[in-house]
Amino acid sequence: MASMATAIAPGVSLLTNLKEAQRCGVQQQRNRRELRLSPILSGGPVVCVHRVSNSQHLFLLGPISRGFFGDISRFKDRRFGKRLASGPRFGVPKAIKGSDETIVFEDVPHMTDWLPDLPSYPNPLQDNPAYTAVKQYFVEDDDLVARSIVVKLSSPAEGTYFRRAGPRQKVFFKPDEVRACIVTCGGLCPGLNTVIREIVCGLWTQYGVRDILGIDGGYAGFYSNNTINLTPKVVNHIHKQGGTVLGTSRGGHDKTKIVAAIIDRGINQVYIIGGDGTQKGAAVIYEELKKRGVKVVVAGIPKTIDNDIAIIDKSFGFDSAVEEAQRAINAAHVEAESVKNGIGLVKLMGRYSGYIAMYATLASRDVDCCLIPEVPFYLEGPGGLYEFVHKRLRENGHMVLVVAEGAGQELMTETNTITRSDASGNRLLLDVGLWLCQSLKDHFASTNEVLNLKYIDPTYMIRAIPSNASDNVYCTLLAQSAIHGAMAGYTGFTVGPVNGRHAYIPILKATEKPNRVNVNDRMWARLLSSTNQPDFLSYERVIEGKRTAKAARFAKLGTNGAAVPQEKKTAEVPVQNAVQNANEKAKELKEAK
Repeated sequence: MASMATAIAPGVSLLTNLKEAQRCGVQQQRNRRELRLSPILSGGPVVCVHRVSNSQHLFLLGPISRGFFGDISRFKDRRFGKRLASGPRFGVPKAIKGSDETIVFEDVPHMTDWLPDLPSYPNPLQDNPAYTAVKQYFVEDDDLVARSIVVKLSSPAEGTYFRRAGPRQKVFFKPDEVRACIVTCGGLCPGLNTVIREIVCGLWTQYGVRDILGIDGGYAGFYSNNTINLTPKVVNHIHKQGGTVLGTSRGGHDKTKIVAAIIDRGINQVYIIGGDGTQKGAAVIYEELKKRGVKVVVAGIPKTIDNDIAIIDKSFGFDSAVEEAQRAINAAHVEAESVKNGIGLVKLMGRYSGYIAMYATLASRDVDCCLIPEVPFYLEGPGGLYEFVHKRLRENGHMVLVVAEGAGQELMTETNTITRSDASGNRLLLDVGLWLCQSLKDHFASTNEVLNLKYIDPTYMIRAIPSNASDNVYCTLLAQSAIHGAMAGYTGFTVGPVNGRHAYIPILKATEKPNRVNVNDRMWARLLSSTNQPDFLSYERVIEGKRTAKAARFAKLGTNGAAVPQEKKTAEVPVQNAVQNANEKAKELKEAK
């Protein structure tokens, strides 16, 4: 062991390459981007540094003491700069007695990775009377946040950890050298102005920064020379307004032009507020700045009203959106219960994730059925939506139906032929609200039954409102966490709460896959319990069941020697034809309007 490892601290060893690590019991997992350490090494802490997709990972076997990262950071190695513990990404496995599970530390990049001689300075907050009274205000380097906090005592599961957000004792920028910029991209969301305000006020009052620019009009504003000088006085009241005072746009991400503009203007802190596509663009900007070896940090603040950013507990503006959605649902309920066979149909935002629809339904308690993208549904036949609507109208005389904008896309035949996208690359969805509205009207007309349907689409009303009190506080925490991380030299990260604790998350990690409603979770079960709606089977299973029944009938006839009769036409219209007809009528209605 001693011949294959380099001692860097008492009881801590560094394996210098992958082959040595493998000889010491480290095994490459084919389907995982990590290594595992064999339990045979559990006699003492062992560190393995290796490369996976150009990212450095630090692996530790053995108990992690509070001073471990301090010992590691004192180790000088030219490959990783002065601070080994501040590498781009590290995975830290901790051996558990009787288990070979791995603990992975998903760290974020630091400027010292490519600027090893970068000087640090005492944090100005040490002299700020508002913070000196707070004991243990500064975050230690070895403070981590666990992604999962629920494990089984008998068999602890693999765990992923992120670096805890907050102010550090050392910063890598002097206040008078900082030139920061803020940009908002993508669609509107409650809380955008609050985040802008708190970044400006945090930099100004906490760190003494006086040079802050607002980039006007999204990513394209970087190379369009559109900037706004921001001060606490300028942004003092903007949190009471909806939208964004900086303006926004989709697309316009030209890496070369944006990076050139950042360098030409002397900007060294870039705060990017946006959703999934915007954050991926931020990662590209970070990589290009790193490649050029400049002292510039990129901090992302995730924004999505749909709450579909992975890892973090929730996105800002979500609470405000759910609260505003109640107004539309309440109006639909009043309309529906005031007439015979009244249906209030409300379409809410939710392209790929049905969180707004689900939480608004749970909060309202007036909704009879909630349709989301994660749960396929069908209209006709046993267990279909039409059957449930008839049942509820017979029981109550009215009903409220909530549908997320991304639900039912597979039922609308145009989805298979039209692949239009917006400037951000998002697939343009067909209007499920209009389609469902027309489908219900046609169905009730075919059965000669009375239907009074009111359709409400509050989509843009919901996202254009100012943030509520809860989101205002949340936006403040996000903004200040981003500031502390940028001043401490971290870059290529996004911020957000993980199990209630704010953390720095590698941008690409947060955008790996969207956060979707888990239909096997108890929250979805609570919704089904509240609405008593059917847990819809997929259309494929329904068709397969019909085919099986038909085959059984014909097989029975053949066994008895009887001739196989010609299949009679029934009142059941094929679902595909019904969908196509409803869709055509929906288009006609839309054109007429």
